[in-house]
Amino acid sequence: MMIRRSQYPAPLGKAWNKLVFARRTISHNGFDDNLLTLNTNKTNILDFHISSHRSLISPEINILLDDTAVATTDVVKFLGQNLDNRLTFHSHVESVCKRVSSGVFLLRSSSKCYDSQV
Repeated sequence: MMIRRSQYPAPLGKAWNKLVFARRTISHNGFDDNLLTLNTNKTNILDFHISSHRSLISPEINILLDDTAVATTDVVKFLGQNLDNRLTFHSHVESVCKRVSSGVFLLRSSSKCYDSQV
């Protein structure tokens, strides 16, 4: 894995230290030692921060895993939950409401076809 800081604005400070730590953690501690592979096509960067503070990771940063650029996203689906970068869960609630709404529509439309005594 290679992190390029060619387009990153100065000063680097804490953000660069976080990226270097992430690089060491990904490449040495977890995957190589346990004979695991990292799917670079499904890997995303999610920078958690509270709304009153700006993000530490600039969109101009290029993080490469096996010569593939890792995309920075605001929302990622993890274990069936949509996590956003501010941990508000708005996107998760919207997706659950959409699924429940379609289920309710299915029940209502099928209730006309069946006897209510069943």
